[in-house]
Amino acid sequence: MTALAGLVARAHRAFAPHPAVLDGAGGRPVRFSELGARARSAAGALARLGLRPGDRVLIALDNRAETLPLEHGVWLGGFVRVAVGSRLHPREIAEIAADCAASVVVCERTAAGALPAASAPSRRGRSWTPCSTGRTSTNRPGCPRTIWPR
Repeated sequence: MTALAGLVARAHRAFAPHPAVLDGAGGRPVRFSELGARARSAAGALARLGLRPGDRVLIALDNRAETLPLEHGVWLGGFVRVAVGSRLHPREIAEIAADCAASVVVCERTAAGALPAASAPSRRGRSWTPCSTGRTSTNRPGCPRTIWPR
């Protein structure tokens, strides 16, 4: 377990009964214990997609409470968080994903729909083309998956 993963896991336990963040839907407090459970679920979901520790997860989401469990899950799973602004053009998101060799791209639905047309060659000579614009996609081996939140 990385130092950051250990720090996050300890915070989930040490502050378990305390509010961590306000849920976007109605401002309900999400306690650290619940944040930890959601983060472990996110880490498991990424692992079930075939990610291994050290794999990069590009996150291009709007600023909202639902992003926090994903970020904590990335750290708990030993993955590498690549955070970019959700306001970037899909072509820019695709270029960054190619340049950092992202295994998964988690982005807003509007960007996911435009990513296949926005494939761009990276500075390392690779090109990145999303597998599909579906909720998740694993249909082409070696291809980054595009995911968007519910």
